[in-house]
Amino acid sequence: MSIKPDNQLALFSHQISDILKEFNLNNAIITQWYELGYLSFDFRKKNKITEPEFLELHFVSGLFNSGMSLNSIEFLLSKLDKPYSYHLNNVYFNFSKKEWEYLPQPETPTIDNISEMINEVLDDIDVKDYKETLEGIINDIKEKLDEL
Repeated sequence: MSIKPDNQLALFSHQISDILKEFNLNNAIITQWYELGYLSFDFRKKNKITEPEFLELHFVSGLFNSGMSLNSIEFLLSKLDKPYSYHLNNVYFNFSKKEWEYLPQPETPTIDNISEMINEVLDDIDVKDYKETLEGIINDIKEKLDEL
C-alpha cells in the first residue's frame, strides 16, 4: 500500500518560535535538515508555517529524535514521497513488508457490530461477576427506549 503526504491546508498557521520550543529544536538543526533535503521548506524565510509544513517538521523530527541511525532514517525516508508531511499517529513502517502503511482505523460502531461484540463478551465472561455492571447497562438501554 502506498501512503501519500497530507497536503491539506488548515485555517491556521504555526509560529516557528512555538514549534521550536514544542519539538525541542533549534535553528541550526532545522537549517541542516532543510539543506540536506529532509525538509522541503526553508523556515528562515518564514515566521509561520502551514499545516503540511508543520506535519513534515513533526514527522522528520520524530524520526531524528527516535535514536535511530542516520542510515536507518534515510532508508525509512527513501520509502516515502516528499514532502514528508505525514501524520505520525496515522502511519507506521511495516518491517516485514519494508514499506510504510496506514494504521488500521477502528470500525465505525453500528448496532449490528455492537450487538455482536456484546455477545462475544458475554460468552467470554462469568456473568455473575459483572451482574451490577450489566444491570446498569440494561437500565440505560431501557431509559433510552422509554424516551421513544
